[in-house]
Amino acid sequence: MISAAILLISGCSAVGDADTVSMTTPKNIPAAAKTPKEETPVKCDENDLDCFIAAAKTCEKSSLTMNQSTDLGASIFTKIDRFEIRGGGKEKCTLYLKVIEWKSEPNQEWLKKMEESGEEPPLADENIEAQTKKRMADMIGSEGECIFPADKLAALFTRWKDQSYSSEDYKGFGCKGTYFVPENGFTENTLN
Repeated sequence: MISAAILLISGCSAVGDADTVSMTTPKNIPAAAKTPKEETPVKCDENDLDCFIAAAKTCEKSSLTMNQSTDLGASIFTKIDRFEIRGGGKEKCTLYLKVIEWKSEPNQEWLKKMEESGEEPPLADENIEAQTKKRMADMIGSEGECIFPADKLAALFTRWKDQSYSSEDYKGFGCKGTYFVPENGFTENTLN
């Protein structure tokens, strides 16, 4: 009897005796009662800014890992960031970002050219080098979140695709988190 009561409460009906029960379910379940499918985020390939820009235009949930290397002569700096569009709509699209890795390595090719030319590589200022490495290590794991209109977010990543960066890229978008602290070069001026 209890089983039949549970079936009736859940919208099913049961017919038969206690040993054999046949069930029927309602045929006309309203659309609102159906469980909506969770949006599957788009996973863009590493450094695929075109994919991420397309998702940003409509604030489609997506993720991107960017691996950027900068050659500064004696050293090559490599930074790996993770970006996610977490949804929110065209006017309030949430961008999440996190520093995954940031490291510096000697530029072997540059050092070889210096050696071949007979030039002595300039001596590194050990104090500055130590400060830089500490700053890079401190940034690993830092994360943040900003709220952009979708068109502005797409424009930001379009500029980045063209290698056009600005200290004001995040200005006015309510950015917060450990990524956006003064130690990482952010000030109230660059954020508000």
